[in-house]
Amino acid sequence: PDRGPHPWVGGVDVRKEILKLKDLPNGEDLEFGGGATHDIMHAAYGNARFCFVPRGKSGWSLRLFEVLFAGCVPVMISDKWELPFEEFLDVTKFVIKWPSTQIGEGLLTYLRSLPDSTVQAYMDEIRRVRCWYFYPPKSLDIRGHLQRQHKVCPEENGQDALRGVFKILQLKRRRSKSSPRSFYFRDATGKLQRVGTDLEPLR
Repeated sequence: PDRGPHPWVGGVDVRKEILKLKDLPNGEDLEFGGGATHDIMHAAYGNARFCFVPRGKSGWSLRLFEVLFAGCVPVMISDKWELPFEEFLDVTKFVIKWPSTQIGEGLLTYLRSLPDSTVQAYMDEIRRVRCWYFYPPKSLDIRGHLQRQHKVCPEENGQDALRGVFKILQLKRRRSKSSPRSFYFRDATGKLQRVGTDLEPLR
């Protein structure tokens, strides 16, 4: 079912600007959904080199996660969106983030200028990291059976969104003076040293 148009929430109307691209002299190779079903859209994603990911009803959009698993390179046009897991993933290796005020011929020229090797590097990195954006289904859920059947994000690869959240929490864990893994002393110059159990400096 059609979810209706996305409301305009101020700033650049990104979707309207993207649709204008098809009217450019060299816009004939662009494909737009225009109310297409999910099956048709997912097939189009799978055949594309790049997929536009405009902002949704909020700063983020489900489209990013769809295109990551379709394998096309996401071109994110949502200025205020900070991607999940930037704390430990280099998102610049698998996402192109383009300013919403610069949607036009320059964007298409840039995308078409990228050599196959660069596009392939983006796609390879997408395949390597995309499971961090996958929430594992419950073991008795039919989705769990489909996941195992199709070998999508198998548990043994150690990547899923829940583990990603735990990884971030671990990175943010505070090491206080009273922590059993935090030690401190002053060196011969009087400079305070904070170290872990291996006597390596704490970061």
